[in-house]
Amino acid sequence: MEGDSDLEGKSNINVGLIRFSPEIIFRVLEKKGDEFTVLINEKSGYTSVIKLHKKNDYRTTQEYREDFFFDPNFVDTADADWYLYESWEQALKGAWSIEVPKNTLFFKEPNGEQTYMPTNDYGFGIDSLSGDWARFYRKFPDDDSEKNSKYWAKWKNKDGIIVNIILHGGYE
Repeated sequence: MEGDSDLEGKSNINVGLIRFSPEIIFRVLEKKGDEFTVLINEKSGYTSVIKLHKKNDYRTTQEYREDFFFDPNFVDTADADWYLYESWEQALKGAWSIEVPKNTLFFKEPNGEQTYMPTNDYGFGIDSLSGDWARFYRKFPDDDSEKNSKYWAKWKNKDGIIVNIILHGGYE
């Protein structure tokens, strides 16, 4: 769990600082309707089911849909029980920018023919996912020849996430 306690938050606000709301992050193993099976303990494999209520889903609010710089630490709501669930696909497709390791291999299609993606390792977007593979494009192309270039590469492997995901205007 990250963030300030209520007492720390009030103290920070009183001295002119901001409050970072407490935040619990779960690994979601499965989603069925409004229920999420989450991993509670990595070592034991203990799981639990969380049932979420639509009225508390922050993604459905107008503020979230319109705010490019949305940050859950600065939510102005009287409802302390709100949540924000994003799948990996939503997070990757909605990211401000994706950085890839310098040695990333790009392909014309997943497990297909290797190809070349020009220049630097930052400024990518993702428009499609297929398992461990993502289709990358240049969000900030260096020249016109890169504008419509789309290539596949792995965004994760068995050891974890390979790319660096920069969400919501570069705050992460």
